[in-house]
Amino acid sequence: MRLIVVGALVASLCSTSQVKAETVLFPDVYSDDMYREAVSYVYDEEIMRGYADGFFKPDRTLNRAEFAKILVIAAGDSAAVEDCKDAIAKPFPDIPRDAWFRPYVCAAAKQNMIEGNPDGNFYPSAPLNVAEVSTMLARAFDLELAKDEKGEWFTSAIKVLGDKHVFPMTIETPYSPVNRAQVAEMLWRLQKNIVHVPSASADNILSKSCKFVPKEDTVGIDMDEVRRVWFSWMNQTRAEEDQPRIQQRTPLQWTATLWSRRARDSGSMDHKRDGQTSYYDYAMMTDWFSDLGLEFENKHRVTFTENIGWGYYRCTKMDCTADFLKALRTTYDMYLKEKNQVSRPHYNSIVNPQFTIAGVGIALNTSNRKFYVTTHYATSLTSHPVPVCF
Repeated sequence: MRLIVVGALVASLCSTSQVKAETVLFPDVYSDDMYREAVSYVYDEEIMRGYADGFFKPDRTLNRAEFAKILVIAAGDSAAVEDCKDAIAKPFPDIPRDAWFRPYVCAAAKQNMIEGNPDGNFYPSAPLNVAEVSTMLARAFDLELAKDEKGEWFTSAIKVLGDKHVFPMTIETPYSPVNRAQVAEMLWRLQKNIVHVPSASADNILSKSCKFVPKEDTVGIDMDEVRRVWFSWMNQTRAEEDQPRIQQRTPLQWTATLWSRRARDSGSMDHKRDGQTSYYDYAMMTDWFSDLGLEFENKHRVTFTENIGWGYYRCTKMDCTADFLKALRTTYDMYLKEKNQVSRPHYNSIVNPQFTIAGVGIALNTSNRKFYVTTHYATSLTSHPVPVCF
């Protein structure tokens, strides 16, 4: 096994100019790893530590609570943490008062480094993606963002970090999950002003994002935000089951939207394609996807599945997003209630480790305030002639 050996043994193996004497031994961080120096830096600065088993676990995805702690320590806000330790109030409704991360989430919220979801919750166990990490870093380090930047909610943050060469080459899209090694690398580059190491450009990262705007009246509902929150719910559930983050894919968003609109237009929601008699006919549904140009990789006899639901929503403000999310959450909670039941098809769809990509589609009947929601889960796409943006 190749090891990065440091600390008291460093003098016998390499010169002190190669690595700091304070750096810890991590059996899973090798001497030739691209992120070795970054891991050494965050350890020396006491920003990030290893686990009880002695490993750093560089490939492990960070969740929101873990990153809140890292962010506060990196920004040097220890005083805010101490103040929050004595505070009685919870920073968000879903943060337990006795949670180890409560003071850090509290401090990060007070310093405007983080914010909750539209439903008011923080979702501490939800994994993070590049867009979220970029936005939080920009806030934590008071980076000046362009106020008139066109694009997504994360565009300005990604651009300013890209200009500072913060992104490692392993960063691909705004929706990619972020692991511990990548966070260490981003903090090292940002705090040490590392510009000589190759970095991923903001333009390249942003070119791989796509905004889908339904060509219909959404009555003041930000559907981009709705989809983001829906995925945060799913990924929180998957994290609780120790499953990897599921990624949003535009072709599945398209097919899910088509099926929701079909239900809205017919007034009835089910899984039956034209000519289908049984409630869930896998072969006919496969043909339906194939007719749309989508085919999926077969992983242990698993390729795709479909969750559906419907309900009613209220709108009490010009911006209906928060009200709509409350209504939509009731459908998602129905899926979660299956967890301890013998039959749990919807819950299994959410946590199935074979599914790595998904898309959610929502259609609205504005006359009676009824919504229809479809989620398509899949292993991976082997054929998808759908354009990147539509």
